[in-house]
Amino acid sequence: MWDIWTRAELLATGMTKRALAAAVQQGELVRARRDNYLSWDAPPSLIQAVRVGGRLGCLSLLAVLGVFVFEDTGLHVHMERGDSRMRSAESRRRPLPGRAGRKRLVLHWHRFIAEPGRGTVAVIDALVQAVRCQQPRHAIATLDSAVQKRVIAREQLAEVFAALPQRFAVLREARR
Repeated sequence: MWDIWTRAELLATGMTKRALAAAVQQGELVRARRDNYLSWDAPPSLIQAVRVGGRLGCLSLLAVLGVFVFEDTGLHVHMERGDSRMRSAESRRRPLPGRAGRKRLVLHWHRFIAEPGRGTVAVIDALVQAVRCQQPRHAIATLDSAVQKRVIAREQLAEVFAALPQRFAVLREARR
């Protein structure tokens, strides 16, 4: 989807340190976090998720992909066990505030179902997270939208429901 490069990768392509600094200064690249660069046209929510130190997921990723989400309640970022040095979504220079200070930031810590991208979770993971984060009728609308927009195939919904706790099986029946 969107490329994220490390400083070492950019230098390995032949870019010099001076050219890298110039690209950032001219707005061609965005330095989201130490050693993490994105293209100038990357979605702001992706830049923020990378800045935090995780991957864009759940409602935030689905909204970027054009899938219906009832309410984008904030930035949804998927973190992996052991992640540390999390930063504020607004500034790579500020550490992530404590729970009380995190306005509009939702952190997800579930295991991956599918191989994630460098800056985003797989769509299947985003849909599983979205079912957990929304009211049932909104979750159904999100799943239907993902199929209608061809973000996933109808058959892949089985993977989504297989990854969810049994209590969500009723939503699968309600979709029919």
